[in-house]
Formats: sequence, C-alpha cells, structure tokens
Amino acid sequence: MVAVIPIAATMALLPRLRPDVVSAVLTNNNLLVKQHLAALYPEVAALAGDRACVSAEFGVRKPDPAVFRRCPARMGVAAEATLFVDDSPDNVAGARAAGLHGHDYVSPAVFEQDLCERGLLMPR
Repeated sequence: MVAVIPIAATMALLPRLRPDVVSAVLTNNNLLVKQHLAALYPEVAALAGDRACVSAEFGVRKPDPAVFRRCPARMGVAAEATLFVDDSPDNVAGARAAGLHGHDYVSPAVFEQDLCERGLLMPR
C-alpha cells in the first residue's frame, strides 16, 4: 500500500526554491509512519528531514484548522508566513481558515507558476 507517491516533476522544483524557504511535510498518518518515513518515502524524508509531521502528533487531523496552527508553531514559523500545498481542496480550505496561504495542487506546471508568482522560486 502506498499513501504518498512523489511526483518527479514537482520534486524537481524543490532545488529551485529560494535558499531562505524551508520545506516541511504534514501528513494524516500515525507515529509509526513518522518513525519509518525514510524507509517508506525516501524522497519525502530527504525533503523534510526533521520537519516531517504527522497529524497524530497534534491530536487533530487535516482539514481541521487546529493542525495547521500547531504544525507551523512547532517549527517556530508564523501561520501567515506559511504556504500549505495539497491536492485536497478541503485541506487547503482548512489551512486558509487557520491563516496560512494555500495552494490547491493540480499539476507541477501550475504549482511552478504559483511559486514564481509568490517569489519563492529561483529562475532556471
């Protein structure tokens, strides 16, 4: 069973993020997944490092706005300085309700355009 399948074209955008942009992961999984993230999803673990969070840590799941307040706070980042990206419109709506910026992921190209418009991506 695979819950996360990294999209190569999207992953290829990550090295182009501005150096001051920090990437993290928030998934609706349990603590066991967090403990074995590197084995289960090496590409995701490489991206997030110690900034991989599972909703079980916060006692609430996406799309509840509380999880979107708690996760950035744990990392010392203000909600309004956070861009949440997800392919679930409900999750993005929950993030926006918590004060985060939100991106409804539909494709790598649309995501790249949004990152450029936000000034988060370095030019090619």
